[in-house]
Amino acid sequence: MSKLSVVIITKNEEKNIRACLETIEWADELIIVDSFSEDKTVEIGKKFTDKIFLKKFINYSEQRNFADEKASNYWILALDADERITKELRGEIIKLINNDKSYYDGYYISTLDYMFGKFIKHGGWYPQYHIRLYKKEKAKWKNTVHEIPYIQGKISYLKNPILHFSHLKISNFIKKLNHYTSIEAKELYEIGYKPNLFRLIFWPFIVFAYKYIYKLGFLDGIHGIVLSSSLAYYHFARYAKTWELWFKKEHNINDD
Repeated sequence: MSKLSVVIITKNEEKNIRACLETIEWADELIIVDSFSEDKTVEIGKKFTDKIFLKKFINYSEQRNFADEKASNYWILALDADERITKELRGEIIKLINNDKSYYDGYYISTLDYMFGKFIKHGGWYPQYHIRLYKKEKAKWKNTVHEIPYIQGKISYLKNPILHFSHLKISNFIKKLNHYTSIEAKELYEIGYKPNLFRLIFWPFIVFAYKYIYKLGFLDGIHGIVLSSSLAYYHFARYAKTWELWFKKEHNINDD
């Protein structure tokens, strides 16, 4: 019978970490890799596990790989502090890992996002599948922003979703989008990508129409408008920031 390690990377998650850990107490091992939180994240975590490691944050993949190295079990479930495992998903995972003859090396699990006071089920938000359950020896995390575990082997899907309490406030959502677009703009700039007028002017409108109309975002009411508009802004911001980096280089503008 195989065992399961749950790994979580954290930074200032005192508002989320307890609720998350309460849904995975059944796991054989709980591992937290914290980026030197300034709140009570570590203090709360210690009530659930003694396997808490501090590591300076460099990028998401490096944190994930470090956490996986600390895991001592055959199977790993990767979570964020703002996520919750339902009873249905727990039962599905336990049944799977207890099958020593499992044919697959990794599994996609969908996430059901709770945003601004509502579970979002349209606009391309649900189901969003991510590889979260995998055999330790078969996985390696890559990408610096939207990290992905690359699996050496076959991958399948689980039925039940992870509940993701991702953005309770619109302001926090916009702040996170701004953070990600700054990182992605730098990456685009470093590989030599120069955005054209189509990307700056028309692409955001295409994204909005795709999410709000084609992906039925309008069925989520005002939430659908807010999310589709925010994603349109996301794509505009990443290309606008990339353009800004090139403009400053070409005109020798130094922010310092």
